[in-house]
Amino acid sequence: MKVVFHVSESTHCIPAFNSATNLLKARNGKYTDIHIVFTGSAISTLIADSDESPNWETLQQANVILLACENAMRANSITLDRLLMGVTQFLRAYWHWLNTSKTVIFTSNLSGHFNSVAIFGGPLYAVSLKQL
Repeated sequence: MKVVFHVSESTHCIPAFNSATNLLKARNGKYTDIHIVFTGSAISTLIADSDESPNWETLQQANVILLACENAMRANSITLDRLLMGVTQFLRAYWHWLNTSKTVIFTSNLSGHFNSVAIFGGPLYAVSLKQL
């Protein structure tokens, strides 16, 4: 299973961490390819000495892929060398991967809760974390 969490605001990072952690626990060792895409102000939580960096390092140890939006990095004057080791810069080619694979996309709403918005490579319908 491939799952992408999109986090655009720093205030939504704890819910993203909790959702990814809970998904890993619920999958109970079954293959789960989780990517977390950071855009907007959320990009600042990937800075190596940020308060949130230990959470992201924990997920990296569980093979969760962390992706930093190039535009958000530029807008916030953040360079790749300031981010946690292992964070990958988000490139346009990433959307090709999404469009050619069955991937559940979760994006946070205004309250920081994650809702499914699409399944690429398959039919568009809503799904909750509980259904995974």
